[in-house]
Amino acid sequence: MADTDTCIAELTDALDGQRAAATFACGGEVSNEPRQDVFMLYEDRSGQAHRINFPASSEDLEILASNCDAATFGVLNEGRLDVEYRSAWKLDKTKFLTSFHPAECDIMELVRELLVPTAGNIGVQITIVTELYKLNVLLPSD
Repeated sequence: MADTDTCIAELTDALDGQRAAATFACGGEVSNEPRQDVFMLYEDRSGQAHRINFPASSEDLEILASNCDAATFGVLNEGRLDVEYRSAWKLDKTKFLTSFHPAECDIMELVRELLVPTAGNIGVQITIVTELYKLNVLLPSD
């Protein structure tokens, strides 16, 4: 139990002084080998189903975005919509499904290393559980 307590203490120390509204994000490539079977099914505003195969075309992403709602972002526990600051669109998890799962690639290992980098050094196995929340669609600005 001391190992778990040590990891929690290290995570607490690492986050100490950070804003509660801070967002965790990391970037990079999903895999060195492109998967041919990644797709998404979604429901448009009229209830019709659509399929997007990845990598997706610009046209597919624009059609998807046109069927999404504007995405708010959190500022001090308040949801704000400011398209001049961030133009993003969202689709709730009840409106789409995907064949992609982060556990099937090395993303979760990267997240674990970023959140608790010393866990392996002290012999503690950290498990991070992923769940579908919503889809955010960010289109490149012109």
